[in-house]
Amino acid sequence: MQPIDDLILTIVRGDIDGVRQLLVVDAKLASQPNMLGTRPIHAARYCRHDGIALELVKHGVEIDGHLAAELSLVEEVHELVHDDAAFVARFKNGATPLHGACYWGAIEVAELLLSHGADVEAVTQDGFLGIRPLGSAVASPDIPNPSQSEEVVLTLIDLLLQYGADVNGRRRDGLTALHTAAWRGHQDVIQRLAAVGADLRIRGYADGGRHAGQTALDLAIIQGQEDAADLLRSLGG
Repeated sequence: MQPIDDLILTIVRGDIDGVRQLLVVDAKLASQPNMLGTRPIHAARYCRHDGIALELVKHGVEIDGHLAAELSLVEEVHELVHDDAAFVARFKNGATPLHGACYWGAIEVAELLLSHGADVEAVTQDGFLGIRPLGSAVASPDIPNPSQSEEVVLTLIDLLLQYGADVNGRRRDGLTALHTAAWRGHQDVIQRLAAVGADLRIRGYADGGRHAGQTALDLAIIQGQEDAADLLRSLGG
């Protein structure tokens, strides 16, 4: 296990003494992301360990606008969009604030950003997936967080569609939000996406790497999401 993963797991457990010990060894871990982009402050915030969050701030964690969006800090983001209208379109680490808010299930922040002109079809500039906010909303980080709830994801889907999101918008490898929902086994999300026009026949691009040529049904089967696979079959997938 990498040191950053050890720290994040220790935070999820709520072990503040363990956190302090790890930060004594390497204080820079406080601000470091893991391979999925999760930072220690995300774990502290969403696992409601406020004491640990303060400990991380003491070790130099700075809450900028993008991080505030990810942490669902509505008041802070509201002040930012009021003072700096260009904030909603600004990329950091390849993503806009809207991508981050959607990925972490921050509904109020997402709505705030969209109402102030955030691009619902912005594509991440990460050189990897090239994902839109709708795709971010259906994905999920690797620690307990709001986006693990299908109700939260459904609310974000409806919000993004209201602002013109393309339900069949594709990632760089050709996959859509429906593929991600199938991968996660989220049946309510699959139902909603299909109801608003998601194309069950879309396949990953031929040069799309490990998911080349795969449909949403294929991904559900690969992941052992049997109920989701049955649902997709019943919908014509």
